Amino acid sequence: MWSVGRRSGVLIEAGESCVVLNRGASLRGDAPAAGRAVLLTGNPRGGTTFVASVAHHLGIPLGKSQPRYEDRKLRQLLIGDEPNHARLAETIRDREASNALWGWKLPGIVQHFDLVDSMVQRPIYVIVFKDPLSIAMRKFNRGDQRLVGGLQSALLYAQRMVNFIATTERECVLVSFEKAVRKQGDFIRTLASVTGIEVDDARVAAIEAAVRHDSFLYDRKPAPAAPEAPPIEDDAKARRKRRKEQAEKAAA
Repeated sequence: MWSVGRRSGVLIEAGESCVVLNRGASLRGDAPAAGRAVLLTGNPRGGTTFVASVAHHLGIPLGKSQPRYEDRKLRQLLIGDEPNHARLAETIRDREASNALWGWKLPGIVQHFDLVDSMVQRPIYVIVFKDPLSIAMRKFNRGDQRLVGGLQSALLYAQRMVNFIATTERECVLVSFEKAVRKQGDFIRTLASVTGIEVDDARVAAIEAAVRHDSFLYDRKPAPAAPEAPPIEDDAKARRKRRKEQAEKAAA
């Protein structure tokens, strides 16, 4: 069930797992030859990999496969040790020229909304929101002891996302991570609808199964190394050793 309304001229469609703003905006504009870019972003540890998994199994090329779906080249050009924004712009233009629809998953886009937005001609922003405490706890459980700092960081990211949404006229899909996980079928159909990909019930079920498998790969921890077994002593050698010891005792 969808609720549709307008606020300050913005078309808002609210479903079970997400909200769509400005539907169809990526289809308008002066660059019909440029492929549309599905930009997947949100908090680090905030559910972007889950959303990227759905996009991948819908057939949207992300430049990297599971389990993280994060294109290292684009990441390095945007926020690496030696970022190169001129080359990033060139790479984006190449992607737009060679793909009718392509994707880029990176939480760091949140810190560079204005820069990325100036480079991408026909974006669809898929912005993931997740419970900030859940994000901080996930980092804490993975060894980051700054729980309060993690909570502050999650809230800062969320505020940057809200600030961008409040001012952009771009097409946006705002995803509730918790709802999208529970209502995966709704989220899959929504993202497919926004990007113009046709899906039926069978394909939705297949994507749900593939996303579950991706989640298993992402969360799986390496098995602890088995303790090294003591060397097995050769039976004949052991018998000779025992006989020698017995003989030495008898001689004594």
